This record gives sequence, structure tokens and C-alpha cells, in this order.
Amino acid sequence: LCRLDPTVTQWLFASCFLITSIVSWVMRDYGTDALNYNPVNQGCLTTNTTTSITQVDDNCLGQAAVIRIGFGNFLFFALQLLLLLGVTKQENIRTPLFTAFWPLRLIIWGGLIASTFAMPASVFDPAFVWIARVSSGFFILIQLVILLDFIYIINEYLLERDDELGNALLIGASALLIIGSIIGTGFLYYLYSPSSSCSLNIFFITWNLVMFLVYGGLSVSPLRNESAGLLTSAVVLAYNTYYVWSALNSEPPSDDSCTSGSLGGNNVIQIIGFI
Repeated sequence: LCRLDPTVTQWLFASCFLITSIVSWVMRDYGTDALNYNPVNQGCLTTNTTTSITQVDDNCLGQAAVIRIGFGNFLFFALQLLLLLGVTKQENIRTPLFTAFWPLRLIIWGGLIASTFAMPASVFDPAFVWIARVSSGFFILIQLVILLDFIYIINEYLLERDDELGNALLIGASALLIIGSIIGTGFLYYLYSPSSSCSLNIFFITWNLVMFLVYGGLSVSPLRNESAGLLTSAVVLAYNTYYVWSALNSEPPSDDSCTSGSLGGNNVIQIIGFI
């Protein structure tokens, strides 16, 4: 049955999910030639009215690949959810559906993803596309909660050490994250808000700093949780600065100078996101 320990199973799931994310990235940016076929190129073809020559939009093809891989993941994990609904203990008779049958599981997972490349675009757009967009916001919040829980544990451990090494690590990591985030924020102002007309970009960049002053001040005030500290606030600042950068870089190109910084940087953002 290839039954594994539940903890190992969780790491294996995470590794496989990471692999599908990397494949999505590669196919979006470098696999457009292999994607130019029906039905994947549905909605990505444009015809020049003068020359009557039909051309394909490579960006559209890349996005179509990401949507299809995402839908395949959705189908697989929805099936997992249905099979394990109500399972709360390892002694449950259905536990092997989570920890075992890995060769068969990988075949089903890969098969579901591959099958999406034979489905018409109407299966995904607009329903699944909008569900994915909204759900991604909740996914980011869940990531932040998990990250904060992890940082709280580290912060509490370093505080309990109460020695020179622990204090040095705590202060050094906090300072490095805060200084790096402030430098990064300066680049965001330079690249994405070169003029006062970029009011929306300026708002998001500035709001990130304002919120840090609020929760950063609370984290060192008498009102703070005992296990909280400047390190937790510094991590949130760095995390939010990254997502502000990612959001600004995703702005569609326009005639003004507010999106000039969006040229390039996608690969760097993706690599940081994977880390």
C-alpha cells in the first residue's frame, strides 16, 4: 500500500504541490509553443483585419496553462476532501486514503491535471477563474497565519534562551528584515509611483508602512502578547512588502509611467514566492 507516516505524507503533499507550482510557472513563461493547440488556445487567437492573419497571444496561452493546472489540483484535492470527510483520528478505517496508495494517488493526480488540457475553456471561464481569484486572497491570509504561528514559536524560543546568542539573533533578524523592507519600499516608490498621479500605487505602498508602525508599536508595548515581539512585526512587514511588490508588478501595462516598473521582475517574484 506504500503507507507512510502522516507527517511524511504532509511533506510529500507539500512537495508535490510545489512541483505543480513550478510546472505552472515554466509552462506560463516558456511552454507557449507546446500549448498552441485546440482547445488550449481557445480565446487566445486574434485575426488581423488587414492581413487576415491569425496570431496567438502567448500571455493568454500561459495563463490558460496555469488555470488548467490549478483546476486539476482543485479536482484532486476536492476528491481527497470527499474521501476523508469526517476523519479526525488516525485509527479511522479511511486513514490509509490519506497516508497510503501513493503510486495510484500520483497517477490520479497527474491524470486529472493532464485531462484539463483536453477540456474546452468554457469549463474554467468564468466560474472557476473568479472562484480562484477570490480564494487566492483567503489562501494568502492562511499563509500569513501559518507564518505568524511559526515566527511566534521562534520568537518565544529565543526569548526563553535569554542569552547573548539568542538576543543577537532576535535583534539581528528583526533589524535585517525591517531595513530590507524599508529599502525595498524605497524601490517600490521609485519604480511604481514616479509621479503624484500614481495615487493608488502610492496609497498601497504607504499603507503598508503605516500598518507596520501600528502593529510594530503594539508588539513592543505593554499591550503585547508575551510571545510577541519586534521579530513577528518585522516578518509581517517583509511578507506584506513582498505582496505589495507582487501586486504592483501585476498591473496591466498602460500609457502612464505608473506601470513602467512592471517590466521584468516576474521571475524574481516567482522565485521568492517559492522560497
